[in-house]
Amino acid sequence: MPVPSIRISSIRVAAALFSALTLVACTASGPGAGVATDAGGGRAGSSAAGGRGGASSSTGGSSNGNGGGASGGFGASGASGGDAAAGGRAGGVDGGAGAGAGGSNSYPPGPPGCGLAEAAFCDTFDAPAGAKTRAGELDPKKWSAARFCNIGGPSSDDEAVAIGPATIPACRTGLPAKALPSADALICDATDNVHNNHLLVLTAAQNYGQNSYRIRQPFDFTDRTGTVVFDVEGHNVGNQGWVSIEITEDPAPAPSFSLQQNFENGSIPRNGIEIHLDNVCGGDNVGIYYLFVYNDYHQDLVLTDTGICVPAGAGRLNRFEVKLSKTRVEVRGTPASSDGVTFGTAVLLAVKDITLPFSRGYVHLTTHNHATLKYSNQTVDAWTARWDNVGFDGPAVTSGWREYEALDPLQPTANGKLNVAWRVAKDTDGPAQKIEIANVDVAGVTRARLALQHWTYHPVGTPTPIEYSLDYRLNGHAWRHRSLTASERKMMTDVPNAGTLSLMLDVDVADLKSGANIVEFTTTNATPPLVPVVLNIDLILE
Repeated sequence: MPVPSIRISSIRVAAALFSALTLVACTASGPGAGVATDAGGGRAGSSAAGGRGGASSSTGGSSNGNGGGASGGFGASGASGGDAAAGGRAGGVDGGAGAGAGGSNSYPPGPPGCGLAEAAFCDTFDAPAGAKTRAGELDPKKWSAARFCNIGGPSSDDEAVAIGPATIPACRTGLPAKALPSADALICDATDNVHNNHLLVLTAAQNYGQNSYRIRQPFDFTDRTGTVVFDVEGHNVGNQGWVSIEITEDPAPAPSFSLQQNFENGSIPRNGIEIHLDNVCGGDNVGIYYLFVYNDYHQDLVLTDTGICVPAGAGRLNRFEVKLSKTRVEVRGTPASSDGVTFGTAVLLAVKDITLPFSRGYVHLTTHNHATLKYSNQTVDAWTARWDNVGFDGPAVTSGWREYEALDPLQPTANGKLNVAWRVAKDTDGPAQKIEIANVDVAGVTRARLALQHWTYHPVGTPTPIEYSLDYRLNGHAWRHRSLTASERKMMTDVPNAGTLSLMLDVDVADLKSGANIVEFTTTNATPPLVPVVLNIDLILE
C-alpha cells in the first residue's frame, strides 16, 4: 500500500527513570470536551487546578484531528502552502531580501525596541499571528517551535512523543478550557498582573518535557558583548517547572541537559550556553541554579546554586538581561513587577568567565515541565509561563537565510493525546511516510541542512550504537546516512543520555528543487525494541 503523505508548506523570509527504562508517557491524561488543538481566538477564566489552570467554556481554537487542512505560506514571498495531506501540516520563513546569498553581508543595527537602544530583534507579542504552525500563535517568520518529553521511551504502544491537554489559565475571551499542541503558545490580553498583551506557554509534556521556541534570526555577538533581554514569569517549583534561555551555535531544536537519568536527559547542544532560572533561594524567588556551557557536546556545569535571587510571583513578570561574549556571561534580573510594565532595580544574579567556541548563534526560550502531574497529586497538568518583550541587540541578520518548517503530525492516540513525532521505519522496510515540503525557493542557495530532533533506544550505561544511522533522502535522490559522530557517541557515555539527540543533517543542494520537495527517513541497525522517532524538523537554506 502507498505510504502516507505529510505536507509541509513554506514559511518564507526529579521524577524516577528506572534503570530498565520503564516507559512513562509524556502525559497521563487525555482531553475532554472543549480542547483546542490549533491556535484560535479567546480569554480563559481563572482556575483552581493547582493554582495555575483556568477554564473558559467558550469556543476557540479549531480541532485538528489527524493534522489535515490547508496551511499557507508566510513572510515576504506571500507564497501559499496549498492543502495538507494526512499526517502533518506546515509553515516556513524567509530571511528577507538577499536570502540564500551566504554570510558575506554587512548588517546594520536595528531600531529601538524591547528596552534596547538598537534592537536587532524584538517581539512584544501584541497579537496572534493567524497562521497554523508548530509555533501556535507566535509569528512563524520569527519563531521555530519544538516540543519533547525527555524520558528514555517516547515511542511505545501507539505513542510517538504524545502530549496531552493543558488547562488554559487567564488569557483572553473565546479560548476553550484546554489546549493541545500546537495551540499551546497563545497571545494573551492584558491581565491584572501583566498590563500588556504577552505570550503564554503551556508545557503539558510530562516527565522531563519542554516547549522550546527558537528565534530564527541569528544573534551575532562577534568581537563584542551582546545583550539579550526578556520578561518572563520567574515563579518556579523545582520538581514541577521553570524557564530557561539557551544560546546555541546550531539552529538545532530543543536544547537541554542531562545531569542524571531522571534530570533532565534531553538533547545536548553541540556548542552553546544554557541559563536555568530554577533557584528559589528558600521562598517564592527566582535565580540561577544551573548554568551550562557546551563545547563539542562536552557539558560543563560552570555555575550552580548561586544563592542570589529576586522575588518572584505566580502570574507576574521578572525582567532579565543576559550580557554575553565569547569569554564572559553576566545575568541580571529584577523583582517581579506588579503590572508587567514597570520594573524595579536589576540585581546581578551571576557573572562568570567562560570559553565559547562561537560568536553567532540562536536564542531559545524554554518552558520546562519536570513532572507536574506527579508532584501536584495529579492537579497540575502543565507548567505555564508568561513571556514578553524578548529581544537582542547587535547587527540585524535579516538576510542570507531561509527556513521551511515541517509541522507536527498531530496524530491522535488511543488515550486522547496527540503525537508530535513520526516513527521511523527500518531501512529493510522502507520509509513509513513521505514528508512534503512545499513552495521551497532554491534561488541562490549554496548550503542546505535539515535541523531536527531524533530519539533512538539507548539504555543508559550501554555501549553507544556505532553502526547506527539515521537515513534520509530528498525527492527520491540517493539515500544519505547520518551516523553518530565520535563526539556525539562520547557525549552519550559521558552523560546519562538515553538516546535523545538534536541533529544537523547536510543536504545536497542538487537534491532540492523549487516548489514541492519530498523528504523520507529510515534507520539502519536501530536497537530494539522501541521504534526511533524524528520531530521538530526545519529545512535551513543559506
